[in-house]
Amino acid sequence: MVSGRVKPPPQLSTATGTKPVRAALETSGWRAVILIDGLDEGWRPEDLEAGIIGGLCTTAVDLRDRTTNIHVLVFIRDNMFRLLSGLDSDFSRNMAGDNIRLTWDHSTLFDLVARRLRAINGWPVTLSSVEAWNRFASDSLQGEDGFRECLRHTLYRPRDVLELLNRASVRAERKGHGGIVAEDVLDGAKDISDLRLQDLVNEYEEVMPGLKSYVAAFSGRSAIDTFGSIISLFQTIRPKLPVPAQRTFARLGTPSNVFQSLFGVGFIGVEVSSSGFQFCHDGADVSGAEPKADTKIAVHPCYSRALDVTLPEGTSFDVLLPMLQDVNDDYDEEPGNQEGVRHLLVDGFEKLVRDLADIPTGHNGAHRFEEWVHNVITLLFSGSLSDIELHPDTKGTLRRDVVGANVAARGLWKRLASTYRASHVVFEVKNFERLEPDAYAQARAYQGAIYGNLAFIIYRSKRDTLDANEKSHLQTHWGQGALIVLVPAHTILLRCLQKQRHNDRPDYTARAFTKWVHRHERTYVNPVAGRHGVDNS
Repeated sequence: MVSGRVKPPPQLSTATGTKPVRAALETSGWRAVILIDGLDEGWRPEDLEAGIIGGLCTTAVDLRDRTTNIHVLVFIRDNMFRLLSGLDSDFSRNMAGDNIRLTWDHSTLFDLVARRLRAINGWPVTLSSVEAWNRFASDSLQGEDGFRECLRHTLYRPRDVLELLNRASVRAERKGHGGIVAEDVLDGAKDISDLRLQDLVNEYEEVMPGLKSYVAAFSGRSAIDTFGSIISLFQTIRPKLPVPAQRTFARLGTPSNVFQSLFGVGFIGVEVSSSGFQFCHDGADVSGAEPKADTKIAVHPCYSRALDVTLPEGTSFDVLLPMLQDVNDDYDEEPGNQEGVRHLLVDGFEKLVRDLADIPTGHNGAHRFEEWVHNVITLLFSGSLSDIELHPDTKGTLRRDVVGANVAARGLWKRLASTYRASHVVFEVKNFERLEPDAYAQARAYQGAIYGNLAFIIYRSKRDTLDANEKSHLQTHWGQGALIVLVPAHTILLRCLQKQRHNDRPDYTARAFTKWVHRHERTYVNPVAGRHGVDNS
C-alpha cells in the first residue's frame, strides 16, 4: 500500500515520443534521475566503444539543456574521459560545466571515512572528522597523522582505503584491541596484497604461462628499479625458470617483450613524469615503445606487501608516497587485458617463425641466428632439457653456443643420456648453408667427460637429407660411441616449430626428431652395424 505522504508516480500517456514523458514529470513535480555505471566493463579504447560512450554523454547534457525533469549521471573512468576528449575536439567544450572529476587526497578520504563511521555507528553528525576517527583508531593511529599513516599501505582510492580499514577493524576486534592499531593495518595490508597477487596470477596464468615465476623474481627487490636492471634480471633468471615460463620467454622472443607482458597485466608500471607512474589498465596497448635503460620502473603498490619489496636506499616512504598517490591505473576484478597479452604472445611466436627467412647467412647474422636457435630449442625441448643457456661459458677455450641439462625421464633424450652419456646436450650453431671441416672437429672437441659423446650442429641447410660430403665427415668423427647429429634449421627445426604453433600435432616434434636421430645412427654414421637406433626407452 502506498503511503499518503508519498506522491504517486506520474501516469504516462500511451502516446509515443518524449513529450508525454516530459509532460507527465512536469505535471507531477517528479524528477527522473538515471544513473549509468559499469561502462568500463568490456571497455576497449576503440572508435566504436568511444563513439557509444561519447554519444551517451552528449545525450545526458542535451537532456539537461532542454530543461527536462530528466537528469542523467554517467560514471566513467578518468582515462576513458581523456580518450573521448582526445578523439573529439568539441567534446571537452560541449562538456564544459557538465562534468565533475573526483580527485581523492588525504583530506577528502579522511572526510569520507569519517562520514562512513558516523553513519555505520549512529554517531551524531555534529561529531568532527577527527573525533569520529579517534573513536575508531588507537595509539599511534590517532588524529589525521595517524590516518595518513594508514594511507601509506594503500592507494588513494576509496575502495582500497575502506577495504584496508575494514580488514584492520576485523583484526582489531578479534585481538581485543580498543581500536585499530598499526599492527592491524599492517596485517590487513599484507592480506590484501596477497589476495591481489593471487588474483593476478589466476587471471593471467592461462594466457601467460609461468607468470607466477616472473612475479616471484621481484620478491625482496627494490620497489623501484630501472628498465635496464629488470631486463638483466630476466636474462639472469631465464635458464632457471620452470618449463611453462621458459616456453613463454621463447614465444615472446626477447626480455623486452617479457617486460611488456608484465606491464600489460598491470604488474609493473613505467615512470612518465617526476610525479608518477603509468600502469596498464584494461584495453591498454602492451606493445608500446621500449623504455630507455634508465627509465624508472615500479612494482604496482597493491602487490608490494605480498612480495616484500623494499624502497631504494636512502628513500623514505614519505618521499615515495606522493609519487604513488598519482598511480594512473584502474584496478578491476573483472577480466582485464588478456587479449593484449595474448596477441603479444601470438605475435612473438609468428615473428619467431618468420624471422628465420629474414636472418642473413654468414657472420653478419650469426648472433641473431644463435638467439633464434636458443628460443626454438627452448620451445621445442623444455621439459626434457632444462637450464637451456646461450653461451654458458663465454670465458672458456671452447665456447659452446647452446647447452641444456638432460633431465628427461623417458623417450629419446633419456636414451641419448644413457647411450652417449649426454647429461648435458650441446647445440653448436653455424649460420651457413654448408659446413666447413673444422665445424665437425669443433663439435667433436666439445664431447668428453662433462658433455658426453653427443653433439648437435644446427645450420642453415634447406635440405631434409644429408649429402655424401656431410655423411663422410660424420663417419670420420664417428667412433668410440660418439655421435654428431646435423640439424637443418629450415626443414627439421622450422617444421617442428610450425607444428607446435598450430598445436594440431603436439607429439610431432618428439617423433620427427627421434626419426632424424635414428637416421643418423642407422644410415649416416654407421650404415653397416645399424644397431644404435634401437630405442630402449
